[in-house]
Amino acid sequence: MLYGRKCRALICWDQVGEHVIEGPEMIGVTNAKVAVAKEKLKEARTHRQDRVMRKKTITFVKILWKNHPEREATWETEESI
Repeated sequence: MLYGRKCRALICWDQVGEHVIEGPEMIGVTNAKVAVAKEKLKEARTHRQDRVMRKKTITFVKILWKNHPEREATWETEESI
């Protein structure tokens, strides 16, 4: 028993040796790939909804995802898209 629990799993196995920290080019490539993946997942924006919170109006858009049925559509702010 470790910390009062029966089993603990190891989180990370790593090789001994030199480690290379990726530069900003790799981060830029990764961000571009993430943006492309997000666009592929979105299927349609069907509904818009405005919510007023005191003095600010926030616009929500209903997003239908390709691999999910209608009931699993999500409401996201227009700014986050």
